[in-house]
Amino acid sequence: MSDYLVIEVDESGARAVAVHLVSGGGWAQLDPENLAARSDKRAIFILDGRAVSVHAVEIPDIEDNKATKILPAIMDDKIATHTNDVHYALVGDRDKDSGIRPVAAVDRLVMNNVMELAASLGITPNIIVPDFLILPVPAEASVSIVLDDRSLVRLPDQSGFALEAGIVSHVTTGAVTGESWHDLVASELPTLGSNLMQGPFAPHTSLLAGLVWWRRSAILGLLALVVLAGGTLYRAGENYRQVDTLYANAEEVFRTALPEERRIVNMEAQMRRALVGQRQQGGGEFFVLADVAMRAVEAGERTLLETVRYDRGEGLLILDVSFASFAESTDFRNRIEEAGMIVTEGSSRQEGNRVISEIRVRRS
Repeated sequence: MSDYLVIEVDESGARAVAVHLVSGGGWAQLDPENLAARSDKRAIFILDGRAVSVHAVEIPDIEDNKATKILPAIMDDKIATHTNDVHYALVGDRDKDSGIRPVAAVDRLVMNNVMELAASLGITPNIIVPDFLILPVPAEASVSIVLDDRSLVRLPDQSGFALEAGIVSHVTTGAVTGESWHDLVASELPTLGSNLMQGPFAPHTSLLAGLVWWRRSAILGLLALVVLAGGTLYRAGENYRQVDTLYANAEEVFRTALPEERRIVNMEAQMRRALVGQRQQGGGEFFVLADVAMRAVEAGERTLLETVRYDRGEGLLILDVSFASFAESTDFRNRIEEAGMIVTEGSSRQEGNRVISEIRVRRS
């Protein structure tokens, strides 16, 4: 990383506290009103960490872009705020043995504020990172640094937090780094692996910086224009819309898949316990069928899984799958049959521009 802009943002994400140009390790303070002339520089927004929480979560061993799509369903029972109001991002490496990975949670309004702030400054953000994740991951005890109004802490499990100044000494016994904040930022940013710009806020959506993500009508209007030029961004936006709908129905899907669960206390733990029971009682049949079905879903660019149920007595996996067309439905069935399974199709219905079909899968 050569020259780049560092914009320090307050807890709301709406106000730039300080703006600097970092060049060759040196720091030069800039006037926020004149940043448009430097729009060619990489821009790193450092968010006040008090706006962000990090959780240690068990994540499946799948690609990051797929993992980010299921984070709202995984995090639903860990965050008091409604899932649709929270943005989640993977901010560390997955432990191969336990499957645990740090996941950051931040209010979508804060992310929208940062994007609007960047647009008002005439620049495009490349990285948005909470301040405490800039600290290096310690090998054992925690490491912290004290700023003017807050203290930042990084923990060995890759997570961390920010607290009001003076409180850290009461909650951690780790060492306080003697390195200055500017020196720390300059040394860590070139290799920084954490970025809140994932999912709907991923860097490839930066041309929409003038719009707030949740203003769906404005986005769809812009997507309609992009379709005339090629249609690629439209497909991405359509997929995000469908994914948001699935996330909003996460609890309903859980109840449909596991009707014997009368109360939802900890969705993640209950699902894991149910899966262990399926493995023990069904001889792994559920996992064999589910693996084939998931591979078929992933192979379809616009294929979305709505619900999944398993009839243990019949050894039958029942899927409700959403397709962009009947042709995609046929391709989906063919992919499962090619894996040696028997596929039957139940009822189908049209919902807007999507086709919802009931697909039943069993071993041949």
